[in-house]
Amino acid sequence: LHFARREARICEGAGISADVFETLLRSLRMRERMSTRLRVTVLGARGLKNADFGVGGVSDPYCVCEVEGKPHVRFQTRVIHNNLDPDWNEEYELLNYKAGDPLKFTVKDKDMGSKSDEVLG
Repeated sequence: LHFARREARICEGAGISADVFETLLRSLRMRERMSTRLRVTVLGARGLKNADFGVGGVSDPYCVCEVEGKPHVRFQTRVIHNNLDPDWNEEYELLNYKAGDPLKFTVKDKDMGSKSDEVLG
């Protein structure tokens, strides 16, 4: 708020009224809160490592897409069992994405039981 008052005085000195400044400031704040939607299609992966060692075990991959620092802006594909070359062909819409937010894609192996899912790439 202190910053806004200081900026309002600067704007008045430049010939911009306080009312116009406040309107612009409210508009900018509203724009920051507006959610932007980004459509993402995950096609597939090739040549994944096999993380399931044992009798006939092959990785069960899935893909996680997320915006780092925004845990609520993420999605996960379905698991494709016993496949090192999965084809997901899944489309998602990320809400609250802001232009310039970096996307992080991580392919993991789904493991049952107490073992945590291993990163494949």
